[in-house]
Amino acid sequence: MRKFTTYLIAATLCLLMTAQGFAQENILPEDDVPMSLQGYFYSTYKNAKAVQWTSVDNIGEKLIRVTFSMPDADKNVLLDMKGNVQEEISIKKKDNIDYIMSSKSLDKYPGGKVLALRKVTKFNLQGVTVPQSYYEVSVKNGREIVYVYFDDDKQLMTNENVFNLAVN
Repeated sequence: MRKFTTYLIAATLCLLMTAQGFAQENILPEDDVPMSLQGYFYSTYKNAKAVQWTSVDNIGEKLIRVTFSMPDADKNVLLDMKGNVQEEISIKKKDNIDYIMSSKSLDKYPGGKVLALRKVTKFNLQGVTVPQSYYEVSVKNGREIVYVYFDDDKQLMTNENVFNLAVN
């Protein structure tokens, strides 16, 4: 279990550096977080524990990341001032990993070991866009870590399709 947690943390850090364009993050005191974002967060995630706010400079775009624990999973939420939200849930349940692993899309990584599985959902608080979700699987394939993306029907998604899910 300890090894899995270490791998999960390492994979998450690698992903965050890659997906956020090597964004700079700084701890943000809760008093510096806009009340509208705090209100959304605490009304949506009532049972959140170990809440940590950070400011993220993602290539000139200012984001706020909230990292926290819930009884069912560890989560990250990225928020911007336009009301865009990206929720990332680390999935721990074995049946969910088996569900994704049963996809033929992972056959090209024989002997590959799943390090982490996350469900990512992007949406806009003003209802401008329909929520869009996908699964991200971190697979250790030899010496490299590969990220594979699936939709809810276990269909493989290309990196281009995933990154085009951006909420405007």
